[in-house]
Formats: sequence, C-alpha cells, structure tokens
Amino acid sequence: MSDLIKEWPENEILQETAQIAHKNLSFPVLDTSLGEAVAGVTRLLNKCQEWEDYANVKTSLKEFTAPMYSLVRRWREMELKSWEKLLENVRETYIKADVPLWGRLYLALENSSASEIASILDEYVISSTIGHFQFRLDNMSLL
Repeated sequence: MSDLIKEWPENEILQETAQIAHKNLSFPVLDTSLGEAVAGVTRLLNKCQEWEDYANVKTSLKEFTAPMYSLVRRWREMELKSWEKLLENVRETYIKADVPLWGRLYLALENSSASEIASILDEYVISSTIGHFQFRLDNMSLL
C-alpha cells in the first residue's frame, strides 16, 4: 500500500484506504467488539474495492484483501450460527420473567367470575409482547 501511495500520492482512494487502515490498527484490541472490528475491516475492504475498480493488474490489492475477505466471511458465518442460540436465550429470558405473572394470574382465575376470567385472560393476551406470546398461549391451553 505504501508503495502505491508513493507512486500516486494525490490519489484520494489510496489516501482514504490508508486512513481507514490506520484507524483500524489503532483500535484498542481488548476494548473493541467483534462487531466494531468487522465493520472496520468491511469499510477497508469496500475502499480497497473502489481501488480495484480502477486499478490495473500490476497495482491490484487483491493479494492483501483476499485474507481479509476470508476472515470477514468466517466472522459472518459465526455470527449467523450464533443467532439461533441468542434468540433462544432471549425467549427463555421472556419466559422466566413471565412465570411469576402466570402464577398470580392462575390464582386470580380460581377466585373470579366467568366475566372477570374473560377480562383477565383478554388482558393477559393483549398485553403480551412477541417474546411472551407463544408462552402465554401455551399456558392458556393448560386451563
């Protein structure tokens, strides 16, 4: 990269590419999230691609960008694979938060009239978030 900048010091794409690379290298390793790192590398790759769109074979950056593309692809694959578990953890959090409410609701249903029960269940379902909805429907089927 430095050789290309020496050859074309006024080239804006090369200057911006170098700035992005330096910024990425200045990230504090222990305080930078993987998401921030991926975003930074992706910005760098996008800027390198701008250079590739105009560069000839002799001035290509492909030998430098190929490992970065591979790294970003692996990070993205890891991210996609983790979504299922992440969503399951969020669902479990919603369910755990709803269990005490279900217990109070069940006790209220034992001592209520039919119209009060209908009103309580209606409120129970209407106040449901997407995370609570299936759990609440499943609980209502137990009645």
